[in-house]
Amino acid sequence: MKSTYSEKIDKRLKELLTRTSLIFGISEEEAGALFTPKKSSLVAIKPKVVNTLAKDRLSKIAWANQAYVIEGEKALFTHSEEFLTGQIYIQNASSLLPVIALAPKPDEIILDMCAAPGGKTIHIACLTGNKAKIYANDENTGRVENMKKLCELYDAKVYNYSSFPAQHLGRYLPTEYFDKVLLDAPCSGEGMINLSKPDTLRFWSPKKIKRLSRLQKMMIAEGLKLLKPGGTLVYSTCTLAPEENEEVIYWALKNFSGLELVNPEVKPKVANATDGITQWKGKKLHDSCSRCLRVKPNEYMEAFFVGVVKKA
Repeated sequence: MKSTYSEKIDKRLKELLTRTSLIFGISEEEAGALFTPKKSSLVAIKPKVVNTLAKDRLSKIAWANQAYVIEGEKALFTHSEEFLTGQIYIQNASSLLPVIALAPKPDEIILDMCAAPGGKTIHIACLTGNKAKIYANDENTGRVENMKKLCELYDAKVYNYSSFPAQHLGRYLPTEYFDKVLLDAPCSGEGMINLSKPDTLRFWSPKKIKRLSRLQKMMIAEGLKLLKPGGTLVYSTCTLAPEENEEVIYWALKNFSGLELVNPEVKPKVANATDGITQWKGKKLHDSCSRCLRVKPNEYMEAFFVGVVKKA
């Protein structure tokens, strides 16, 4: 018999995935393929390295420069000299989207509010040719130390590392200072739940979603205070929960004047991307929430959410 939590998450996911017109079923037999298996990974790779690896195992991602999907087992790549020496970086394809949506440019001052383990910070450095002034923050000091080592391995230049709570960053950083802010917020991780594996539910609960939603609102408020007029904030999570996604964006639009939610330019290029939802559980959200990007999970990409906010 299913646990109470299993029944609740099953009902939530069925409704959410129906709302996003997901073409896959939601039966437990199909869930293992639906919710991104660990073997499905992406490799962001320098072109000259491709020739030294198994080219037949790599499929170019149309919407991301220098990025390829690994077909099958990734062990060939994770044990390669290229990986161990920082020439390739492996992560889920969905995790590329926030930085691509941020569109970082050289000479910009950029804040990564919840930066560890460091993949998105490295991606920012890569896209800007190491010419942006990057501030990388994470509340966990141990994770920040590991991130420093990782960024050094990948030759990613970071101007400043810090370990402050993201919801209180304004106490330590100057107001309206940053051209771009990335908030890849801590979340309930519904996008990584596998209905056929009850163990993946052990950290999920409705109470946790409510608690995280409150925290996320505090974080986005802080990020908007730190953002320059005319700047861009990207908010992202790896959860399906509207309470942690569109409702956080809606809250920001209501509580801060001069904000505009815009469509991520990458959105039309991602085949399994859909619009954000504009109502949930009988609650009407802002119509512009449809401009957010939701990723429908498939065999290569985990569920993901991206919202792009411009500040007047």
